[in-house]
Amino acid sequence: MSIIGFLTYQDFLIELKETSAAQSQQVVRVQDYCTTEYSSPQPDIGRVVRIKFYVLVGLDTGRDTLVCRMCTGSEFKYNRENVNRLERRNTRAAWFVKKSLQGLGFETRPGIIAASQETKTEAKPGDLWNTRDLDTKEFEERLAQYGHTTT
Repeated sequence: MSIIGFLTYQDFLIELKETSAAQSQQVVRVQDYCTTEYSSPQPDIGRVVRIKFYVLVGLDTGRDTLVCRMCTGSEFKYNRENVNRLERRNTRAAWFVKKSLQGLGFETRPGIIAASQETKTEAKPGDLWNTRDLDTKEFEERLAQYGHTTT
């Protein structure tokens, strides 16, 4: 079994469509999550902690695991206001990916396929979103079209 990471969401989507056309409908996993990175101890400040936010989209075909990991932002742990903003952004982005996939006829469920963690490939979201735009009123309006409330 191969684990295939994609560099763009569009490439992932092409493979997903081809795979689902060749097989019966399968569940696409969509999950937002974050990781914590620690720097080496620094003089005067100790360790620097950075939180990175991701949306992971995956499909286990039975033969291969298809993985699309998109970073929605990162921030130092100590900047709580921005961390909270990025948490909301990440939730919005995952919700948008789910609705986009459902609109294309795919069944989505939360979860991370364990094998997907073996690839560290990060994909660009392409025309799904521009990371800077995830916090804008326009993106909130786009989400509202799918029934998402922005709380």
